[in-house]
Amino acid sequence: MSRSGKSAAGKAYQCDVTDEARLVSVFTKIADEGVICGLVNNA
Repeated sequence: MSRSGKSAAGKAYQCDVTDEARLVSVFTKIADEGVICGLVNNA
């Protein structure tokens, strides 16, 4: 994990889970890039 959101071992996406349009946008981008192998929801 990284507070900066940058990692050599994966990708991080900042997303406000109360913003449905942003959720759709982020998950669409992720789907275009591949699959989700792990997900951390840190609210």
